[in-house]
Amino acid sequence: MDESKEIEFKTILDRNHPDHWMKTVCAFAMSQGGRLMVGYGDDGSFRGLPIETVDDEVRYAVQQFRRLSSPMVQYSVSYDDRPGFPEKRGIIFEILPRKEITWLTPFEHSPLAYVREERQTLPATVEEMQDRLLAASSETYDSVSIGIRADDVSFRELEDYYNRKNPTKKLNDRDLVSFGLVDKKGFLTIAGYLFCDDSDYANANVCCTTWPGEDKGGKRFSDTKKYKGSILTLIKEMIEYVWSVNHYQFGGMKVGMVTEEIGSFSSASLREAVVNAVAHRDYRIIGNEIALQCYPNRIELTSPGSMRSVGFVKDGLLESVESDRRNPIICAMLARCGLMEERGSGFDLILSDYRLLDERYAPRYKSLHDSFTLVLKNKMFSYSSFVAEKESKPALFTIPRTNEFLTRGELYESNPKYKLIEDLIKRFPFAKYSDIQRETGLSLGGVKYIMIVMKEACLIRRRGSAAHGHFEVVNDIDRPAEFRSLSVEEQTKAIEWCSRYFIRTRTYNDKHTSYGLKHTLQDYDGTYLTNGQFKGAMLLCGYLPRNVEDLNWIFQISEKSPALTVKRKQSR
Repeated sequence: MDESKEIEFKTILDRNHPDHWMKTVCAFAMSQGGRLMVGYGDDGSFRGLPIETVDDEVRYAVQQFRRLSSPMVQYSVSYDDRPGFPEKRGIIFEILPRKEITWLTPFEHSPLAYVREERQTLPATVEEMQDRLLAASSETYDSVSIGIRADDVSFRELEDYYNRKNPTKKLNDRDLVSFGLVDKKGFLTIAGYLFCDDSDYANANVCCTTWPGEDKGGKRFSDTKKYKGSILTLIKEMIEYVWSVNHYQFGGMKVGMVTEEIGSFSSASLREAVVNAVAHRDYRIIGNEIALQCYPNRIELTSPGSMRSVGFVKDGLLESVESDRRNPIICAMLARCGLMEERGSGFDLILSDYRLLDERYAPRYKSLHDSFTLVLKNKMFSYSSFVAEKESKPALFTIPRTNEFLTRGELYESNPKYKLIEDLIKRFPFAKYSDIQRETGLSLGGVKYIMIVMKEACLIRRRGSAAHGHFEVVNDIDRPAEFRSLSVEEQTKAIEWCSRYFIRTRTYNDKHTSYGLKHTLQDYDGTYLTNGQFKGAMLLCGYLPRNVEDLNWIFQISEKSPALTVKRKQSR
């Protein structure tokens, strides 16, 4: 045999300059394929390698295939044993052709492309690379096959996630091919490489950093950690890292059968942001990593590769971004595992999570020519003051037509007995049910029912014990319906304050009543609310009082709520 377009001989692989022979390997993949034959002279004569060194030579070659080719070349290995050389063996690496450009990726300079011509390995011309790009244009990068056989890896972590989402199904070899993780020849695709256990794909890495201030001033960080591994490992590590950052608070409370989250970020929004970073990363970009930056007021997740659908944007609102899936196989697999929302709905989930907060908490993004950054604001972060309203905005909430939010006039129209009973209570506060029954002509049961409705509507309340107490009429300024007298801007500010600056707990906090809590907003920026207006805002934010008959309501709020912290700081 002679060296040719498809054959290259090597006595032994040069370990000092592996890129010298790896450029030929990459050129074979860029051409019609070829054989790298180790243990042969330049004239093709058999020399062989000592049998005891053959396995080490194969391992070294495969390491360089992984390190110096992108996408990694596909190959097979066979051996040449000659009768006259009992202690020697030749190694033949069969390099398979592919449509895409196969890059030589030495660390010291930019990726290079080569082609094979007769006995020579030559740099690829611009035209040759353009031809390759056109040939591969129908495929996405995550579908490209690489030189690792599926039999040589495991998918235990992926199976666990998949089975939890699909308890009646089991991930099998046929599924791996159907889902695009393995090609029909049994080789991993880029997507399969990223999902396999203990993946060592060079571009699958993350750097997480915590900063003490709201920028990188002084470049002195509080903490930094780096992670490598499969996509699933990176998702888990990034979420756990955010949970561990002292800037942020997390927790939840039981509301009926549901646990309602409270804290800096909802688990759904945080997961979607992290999953977006690994799912849409441009895995062709070599040397860069996903960066998770944690600041007191936000997190920033930057992944290599621009968002093609939006172009160059330095600072944009997330609501303007349309879905653009660079890696459809990866995204589809994450969706099957329940880690990613359906197409186009992931960012909608994040926007919905922040919809009641003011514009300073709006999720934002930055798209540069080589990266995409998603910014999520810390919902527990306290800004110094509210942004002044420049113009009227539509309300971000709906006031229900329940009795506590209806005016007295509206309630009187629905049932004139309400006013009759109120007048009786004003004249005879110690009147008993039997007295009211006699004056109204209702049955005793009817009187009790109507008065229960009136108490729930905050029209009347009972003071003292059942035996020695008495009824009284609640003033309008103490009714939640008074919230409706505020302007839209005032209503929005009150809702944002209660949503943003109070933390829900399991137990009622006896240290603070609605009358005192309403002053937290007044102390903060001068906004005055009546007791009833504040009650209405808290009801609309989901806070229920311990006893609706109390004049000043008590709620399930944490002593660590920012509203209380701000007030204590100002009082000092």
